Amino acid sequence: MQFDPYASSQSKVTTQILMAHAIHLSRSQKQLALELETTDSRISEWKIGKGFMPTKTAQLLIDKFGLPSKAKGEFKSNCKRLPKEMSLASYLSDLTCFQASRLIAGYLTHMRCIVIPDRDNNLEPSIEDHEIEQLLEDEQFLTLAQALLQTHESKTRHWTESDEFILNDKDLALNISLQEEEVSLKALLKKYHLEYLLEPKEYPYLQSRKRPSPNELITFLAYISIVINDLKRIPATFVSNWLGSHDYLDISEDRGADVVLTGEMIHDWYEQQLLQGLPIFNKPEMEPLGNVHCLIKHLNQLKKWVRSYRESMEHGLANLMHKQTPIIGQFGSSQEECPLVTVKELQVFHKEEHSYLTMAITIAPHQSIMQKYKFEEFNLILEQVTSHQLLDEIIPMLGSLGLGDILSDLNTKHKLAKHGLVIPGAISI
Repeated sequence: MQFDPYASSQSKVTTQILMAHAIHLSRSQKQLALELETTDSRISEWKIGKGFMPTKTAQLLIDKFGLPSKAKGEFKSNCKRLPKEMSLASYLSDLTCFQASRLIAGYLTHMRCIVIPDRDNNLEPSIEDHEIEQLLEDEQFLTLAQALLQTHESKTRHWTESDEFILNDKDLALNISLQEEEVSLKALLKKYHLEYLLEPKEYPYLQSRKRPSPNELITFLAYISIVINDLKRIPATFVSNWLGSHDYLDISEDRGADVVLTGEMIHDWYEQQLLQGLPIFNKPEMEPLGNVHCLIKHLNQLKKWVRSYRESMEHGLANLMHKQTPIIGQFGSSQEECPLVTVKELQVFHKEEHSYLTMAITIAPHQSIMQKYKFEEFNLILEQVTSHQLLDEIIPMLGSLGLGDILSDLNTKHKLAKHGLVIPGAISI
């Protein structure tokens, strides 16, 4: 229980605890209502956790009956409550999107140095950067890029000897009618004074290091325009752009509260073998909008290009960027090989006087992310979870995310029955 004397009213949990304590010590509920100058029905509502008790009323109860003795509990630091309007699946999907977007921001910074290597060994935006930024923000350029990528993915025609998305000369010159105007990638490059990218350029200081071809450079820009558009479109992402959001390594996070979870712990799972925790894999059926899949796809494509050309920049800049390399070589090519969020612990608590449960899930980014990014593990608290929600919603969802072993249906039913909780569909005899 947390009593806040400065709030206008107390939380539902504090309200319920104070009321239960007062009723236990008072002569009757009716007498208590008279003393508090409220109705008996309001006392009944507070008793079952409905409504918020005004702080003035709470202070009267504390002055008369004192604070209830604190039950034994489990201390948790950096706790964040799951919003009531959000499902656990949505929360985990949003968290995965945010982590993926931070890595994408890092790769975009690398791509800037690959496309334009002449930077005097610093990351300050150049004139060329500002021109590229204008190109990437052009709606016509984005539309052309999306159309060409869609054609590639539909495999309606042969592109290159490999399956790689690389534009060819015909693609660059292809005219498409947009808003009653014929436009092409070449024309848009000329519009923003970037036609020099179409000509090969030698950089003596790079010696024999491999550089992207002109067609590859334009492909990079076309694809990046799609990536930036998706970062703006998808909620819960760290939005970046060509000019760079260099704070992707130093995002400040609001630290959660310290919480003591009271009641009897009826389930405790802790990942002991893999120190980084069990990975969360967002399956398509749990994420119908496909946001996680979209960002993981972008992440892997950018990673591939950066890994191929990360040496094709100034030597001093290459050393600087090596320290900021998001994660190269850690993840595979598929979503299943790219765990960005992990679960390290799950506990379920039950109070004898209540018919609902409290859950605590310890969540952390993948260990290799924590090495470079300021992101601590935290405890996600799910309050007032009914046995119906646990069995019919949460356990199947965890199974779909590859976490079925941490909380099984049958084992949970045994534990719920042992503590007198209702099991949907089961007959009590």
